[in-house]
Amino acid sequence: LFYEISTRMRRVVPYDAAGWMTLDPDSLLAGGTLETNKSPALVRAMWRNELLHPDVNTLSELARRRVPVAVFSELDAATAAESRRAQVLLLGAGIGDELRVILRADGVVWGHFAIYRESGSRDFSSAERKFVAEIANDVTLGLRRSLARPPAPDSGSVAQGVVTLGPDGRIMAKTAEASRTMA
Repeated sequence: LFYEISTRMRRVVPYDAAGWMTLDPDSLLAGGTLETNKSPALVRAMWRNELLHPDVNTLSELARRRVPVAVFSELDAATAAESRRAQVLLLGAGIGDELRVILRADGVVWGHFAIYRESGSRDFSSAERKFVAEIANDVTLGLRRSLARPPAPDSGSVAQGVVTLGPDGRIMAKTAEASRTMA
């Protein structure tokens, strides 16, 4: 689903890199992920920053907003200068602008995505932000339906597992499905 949506959306709102993720609506733990053109090291650094450092436009902050869409380039200069994610991680990776979206329906969070443009590219426009905000509910409803449908028996898909990591990156706990998948 994320692959299809990202392919179609990219025709209207071009971007250079992205991260799409399902979130469990009860625990908000991350589920399935689609990353495009982001290094694993950047993804890990972005999650460490998201979970451990105060920043602007965090996923939890976006989940509480009436319109859960934010564009980095729309921040005032002082706020942008204080953002560790922007100043250290994004600029360090050659990223110039970020558009983040929480996928929420009826007050329940099902996932999120962020799209990025390289430094030197044009910023996301207000029309592009508006377009993404307008389709976010439909994307969420599609995501919710796809997650509620069990995989076909011959699809090779497995149920999601959960692994809990400690601050040192070691596994602290894991579900049986996570153990089977990791094996």
